[in-house]
Amino acid sequence: MKDSPANILFDVNGNPIDVEDDAGTYRLETTSRAEQAAREIYTVDFRDENVATSPEYVLAIDVDNGNGDYPHTAGAGVFIVAVTATAQKRTVDTPWDVNGGVILDIDGTQATLGSVEVLTLYLRSTGTLLYHLEEVFFPQALDLTVSGGTTTRALLGDQFTTTDINTGMTVQNAAGNAVTPGAGDIILWAERVTGEGELEFHYTISYRVA
Repeated sequence: MKDSPANILFDVNGNPIDVEDDAGTYRLETTSRAEQAAREIYTVDFRDENVATSPEYVLAIDVDNGNGDYPHTAGAGVFIVAVTATAQKRTVDTPWDVNGGVILDIDGTQATLGSVEVLTLYLRSTGTLLYHLEEVFFPQALDLTVSGGTTTRALLGDQFTTTDINTGMTVQNAAGNAVTPGAGDIILWAERVTGEGELEFHYTISYRVA
């Protein structure tokens, strides 16, 4: 039997609670919040080696789970646990931005997105450089749950509205399927600042849901 006091159930006298059956004796144990959260973590991995369109959008996490590609409940809140990303521009004189954010509000015409700075890469130099980003939040996950057109536990001041995203169109998800975007979805987008060159970028996002 395990002997971790933090995870063992005790009776009113402070004695460990054991149960017994024909196979032996068992100690009743609980699961810590950190252990439980770790078991509920999912990962999305996306790579695009030839981004030519600007801006290029990817639906990284779909909270409505419309296509069945993401293992969580429709409408659930998203908690980002870890992010790793790399981006490589293909042409020396073509700077790119690669950003991530959450859809705060959306209708058939436009969407309002809240940018998350920790998901952002800037390739603004004159060289064909490789940029790398790595952020780990666990166990204090980055809560990007959206309700009523705003995040419930995160204040995202960098917001913008775009007609590129709306409920009358679809966005490719990490599995390559076309999905209708909705409030609470996590979007990645790559945008060329100047020039005509292409971009390669790779994101891995680990998350859990409410």
